[in-house]
Amino acid sequence: MQIADYCCRLLILRLRLLLVITTDPTRIAGLLFGWGVGGLATLIGLAGVTMTAWNIRQDRESESWPQVTGEITISRIGSSTTRSSPGGANKSSASDTDYSVEIRYNYEVEGQAYKGHRLRFGSNDHDRRSDAQKEQRQFPEGEKVSVYYHPEKPGRSVLVRGTQGNWGQLIGLSICLLCGLVILSLTIRSTMRKPDIITQR
Repeated sequence: MQIADYCCRLLILRLRLLLVITTDPTRIAGLLFGWGVGGLATLIGLAGVTMTAWNIRQDRESESWPQVTGEITISRIGSSTTRSSPGGANKSSASDTDYSVEIRYNYEVEGQAYKGHRLRFGSNDHDRRSDAQKEQRQFPEGEKVSVYYHPEKPGRSVLVRGTQGNWGQLIGLSICLLCGLVILSLTIRSTMRKPDIITQR
């Protein structure tokens, strides 16, 4: 842990030194780009891979979880819209809307009441509202449903179990993480390289 902390401090000091004494603006821009983009891609990839791997693990384990009967209390369609920056000749921003089924349900385990909200492990997003509505119709309010719960943590439950196609997401995030690590590796090498200094005569 102390070695990692020492290495981080050394890299930070080295980067500050380069930004102060180097005379190559291209190198400065490359360093800033490398640390910014590489660091961001690594953080996003690492967080995404960790979460997706956890979902896949829970998804597989849920296939052996015990089952009780529960009741749907809330069933609705949620949506989230992502807008991209304007570009091109028309300067208009594009938007992408995802639709998901939002579920709430009650169930009991050994006389203890619980509330659940998880339909499946992983994403519930749909590109089209009609697809989300089709899935919602399987879980109408007041419907009795099978609830699968963690035997040691009954508050953790799910309605749909089994692998739900998270492998593609895991591969994509792994590629993002790998690209981030490659960029960071190249940036570290550039950071540790001797700076170009122009000496005045």
